[in-house]
Formats: sequence, C-alpha cells, structure tokens
Amino acid sequence: MFMKRMLMLLLTIEVLLSCSGGSYSRLQEIESYMENEPKRALEELRRMNAEEIKGARNIAKHALLHSMALDKNYIDLTNDSIIAPAVKYYSKRGSADDRLLMHYYMGRIYANAGNWDKAAIEYSKGEELVGKAKNKLAVGRLYAVFSTIYNKTNNAKKEIEYAQKGCDYLKEMSSIKHLNIAKGKLAMAYANGRLFNEADSLFGECIEVLIEDTISMVNYLGHYARLNVLKPDPDPNKALLLLERRQKEYNRTYTPDLYCVYAYAQQQLGRESECDRILGYLKEINYKELDFWQYRIYKHRQQYKQAMAHLEHSSREYEYKMIRLLSDNTDNALKDYYSSEAERAKMEMQMKVMILVLIILSVVIVLSAIVIKLMHNNRKRQREMKAYLNMYENASKLVLDYENRLGKQIAQTYKNQFSTIGDLCLTYLTKQDKKNVKDHIYRKVEKLIANISSDEKMHLQLEKQLNADLDNIIVHLREDLPKLTNNDMRFICYCIVGFDATLISVIFNLSIENVYTKKSRLKAKINALNSPYKEQYILYIL
Repeated sequence: MFMKRMLMLLLTIEVLLSCSGGSYSRLQEIESYMENEPKRALEELRRMNAEEIKGARNIAKHALLHSMALDKNYIDLTNDSIIAPAVKYYSKRGSADDRLLMHYYMGRIYANAGNWDKAAIEYSKGEELVGKAKNKLAVGRLYAVFSTIYNKTNNAKKEIEYAQKGCDYLKEMSSIKHLNIAKGKLAMAYANGRLFNEADSLFGECIEVLIEDTISMVNYLGHYARLNVLKPDPDPNKALLLLERRQKEYNRTYTPDLYCVYAYAQQQLGRESECDRILGYLKEINYKELDFWQYRIYKHRQQYKQAMAHLEHSSREYEYKMIRLLSDNTDNALKDYYSSEAERAKMEMQMKVMILVLIILSVVIVLSAIVIKLMHNNRKRQREMKAYLNMYENASKLVLDYENRLGKQIAQTYKNQFSTIGDLCLTYLTKQDKKNVKDHIYRKVEKLIANISSDEKMHLQLEKQLNADLDNIIVHLREDLPKLTNNDMRFICYCIVGFDATLISVIFNLSIENVYTKKSRLKAKINALNSPYKEQYILYIL
C-alpha cells in the first residue's frame, strides 16, 4: 500500500512538472512572435486559462507578456493590476532580460498615468541590468523611452543623451525599422535642444524608411513639420507638405498643436485670413498652448504690442509649469532613488562585514580545536611507536624462521604473525614527518621489506612449500591462468600466506586501493574458470 501511494505521488509530480514545462514553452513561443504579430500574441495569451499557467514562474511570465501585448496593441495601462505578478517575481529572480522588460513596462504604466518620476525610477532600475541583458532591442527601447521622460520634463540635454544611447544600441541590430524609430526620437530631442540642423537631417533620414510603421511615421511627420516652421530659416511649404502627407496618406486629423503649426506656416506664406480662421477655431476649443503661437504669429506681422501681450501670458504659463516641474523634478526623484540605494548598499555591506567577522571567529575556534586534537593524537602515536619497536623484534625473528623453516603450518604462521609487519609498515607510512625513534623503525622496516620483495630464491622456496602443503596449488594455477606474470604469482603467494593489504601495498609499491582492485580482478578471473581446483583457489587465495 505504501509503495502504491509513493508511485501515485511520483506520477502526480511528474505530470505537474511536465505541464509546467509545457506551459512555459508555450509562453516562450508566444514571446517569439510578439514583435511581429502582437494582435495574435494578445489573443493567445487571453485564451490561456488558469490551469495552464500554474506556478510562480509561469504566472510571472504570462503577466509580463500580457502587459507587453497590450502595450504593443496600443492599449495603455495606467495601473499595475496585470503586471503585478511579474513585478513580484522578477524583483528577486529571473533572467536579466525578463527583469529589464518588467522595469520597462512598469515604467510605461507610470508614464501613461503621467507619473514621470516613478517612470524614470523604473527605467533607471532597468538601466542597471543593461550590462547583463542580451536583448539589444529592449535595451535600445529603454533608452529611447527614457529620453521621452526628459522630453516631458524639458531636460533637452538628458533627452539627447538617452536618445543617442538608444540609437547606439540599435545600430548593432539588423533591423533598420527600429533603428530609424530611434533616430526619430533623437531628431525630436535635437529639435527640443534647438539643434535644428541635426534634427532636420535625422528627420529627413528616418521618414524615408518608416512607411510601414504608421504610428511612428505619423508622429515624426508632425514633429518634422513643427521643426520646419520654428527653425531659424523656416520652410513653411515643406511643413504644409508634411502635414498634408500625414493627413492624406495616414488619414490622421490635425491635433491642436499641429493646427498651430499649420496656422503659423500659413502666416509665414502671407495667408493671414487662413491663419486667422485656424486661430478662431483654436480659441473656441480653449487650447492652452495657443499664446505661444499667437506671440509668434503677431511678431511675424510686426504687431509687437499684441505679440508682447501673448508672450507675457505664455511666460506666466511657462513659469507655472516650471514651478510644478521643479517641485516634482525627475532628476531630484532619481537622486533620491540613488541616495536610498546607496544607503541600502551601505547597510548590506555592514551586514556582510559582520558576517565575515563571525565566520573568521568560527574558523579560529575550529582550527584551535583541530590543533588541540592533533597534539593529542601525536602524543598517542609517540606512545604507540615504542610498542611498535618491540613488535619489530618479534617480526624479525619470524622472518628468520621463514628462511630456515617452511613447514605445513606456514599459511597459519603468516596469517597470524605477518600482520605485525603490516602494523610496522602502516607506522612507516604515517610517521614520515617525525624523527628520533621512528627513524630506527624506517631503517628496519625498509630492510625487512627489501628482503621480502627482492629475494627470488626465497620466493621460489615459498612457491615450492605452498605446492607441497596445498596439493600443488601454484602449479595448477599456472596451468589454469597461463597469462599470469611472475609478479601476479608473487602477489597470489602473499595473499595465500596471509599478508594484509598494507604490507602488500608497500612490497609492490601500490596504493591500498590498487591492492583491493587487483584482488577483485583476480577473483573475477578465478570465478570465470571451469577448473576442478576453482574452490581450492577461492578458499586459499581470496
């Protein structure tokens, strides 16, 4: 019953994991065509039900893609109700690209709501991820939209800086369309900074290749027309042609601002009645920015008294606007943000220092305990050394007996007594950094091992005695395993007489692990034999 329940649990986990992975793959697929087919992407995202997007990662990805799809379909969000799961998830985890996109679209939401300060902070958080992000299109757009924030707050220098950054990133891509959209942003920034020649040149470039991008084309045609009536050497005919193209080719009506551009162009061409007709319409709708344009129109007519009146009124409006901007300035908001981030980083550093100090103290305590333990063990080993010296004398006598007497009791003698030599060898291996008493052990053990490992005559006597006592076991073994070398046979003899792994490892200059490996391979060869002596081999050798 228990095994059945465990099996059901494992199957359930596997199904859940496969569903989760499948859902995420589907979200990635939707993301792959989001750029070129935003309407299809939005429809697919809306079709996905709650069962398909279980799990924090899937929910966050869906929320991010849903916000992207709405934005790309020109559905402007002004609150975070949809993107909130993505903000919660990607604030702490996720790839740099997903986190950058989250800050980008959160900033878009704030910008749609007219909250430029919070939008700028989100874009600034996104900018911190630029070095890690691989999505150059997203980075280019981030910089471009950041320039828009500075446009809204009348900071032309920063607007140009960020628009240029957007262009620089998008130059690395093969998409001419996206690059020229960024160029249009930069042209607008140059116009706002009164760099008219640079703006004129860029507008001329980008509107030649943006025919497929209706939204950008409509936007840039309007700004380009505005530039042509405001620059020092105005070209009103070009401005009217651009406005006409916007209206006829893209079926866009004039905004109040473009009506002002149209009226001023008519004035520059000497068509005062047409200009006055448009001004009358704009007064009826109570357009707030009309004073600025009336100032320019009356100045062009050389009616300076009326021009000054409109200029003063326009200046007062501009002062109010600047006061509002200064009281809620984006640069100040960013400074506050960076200041708070610096303070947070300082606190984190202090915590890291405290943790490091605790770690160092812990290491010191552990090392002290280890040193004390080593000192204790060293004293214990010194006592053992004295005992090993006495044991050595007995082992030496056994070796002499071995040379003079190889009786039937040889196997038992080796098994009982040569373990002493193994102990001496183990001491030899573990005491190499000691002096005094152990040096005596080294010399004697080395002599003992040399006698055992190099005396061919002794080994032949050993084989002869083993054959006599164990029914020709070595003879039969050579017949059954003819490929065994002399070293292999010597290894087998030492196993039969009971040498332990430590002593054998020293004699053959092998590691103890290799001794066991050699024994294991020998066992496999013997088990594979079809020999009447197989059981005898296993009994005496293994």
